[in-house]
Amino acid sequence: MKDMKQVLQPIDNEIIREWVEDLVIVKTYAGLRFQEAIIKKLAELKGKNYRLAEPGEESKGIDGYIGE
Repeated sequence: MKDMKQVLQPIDNEIIREWVEDLVIVKTYAGLRFQEAIIKKLAELKGKNYRLAEPGEESKGIDGYIGE
């Protein structure tokens, strides 16, 4: 437990804020852009239309649709 306390002591609100910003803003945004690019490319290869998932669909693990 002593080691755990020593490791956690330097963690402050600023470190937590930076970590959350990186996770939520940077990584989530980049992930969504890559996801859209992949779905778009697959749709082009198949000659089909695509659309990204709506929030309710995303909550079920669906990223998007290609064709019907």
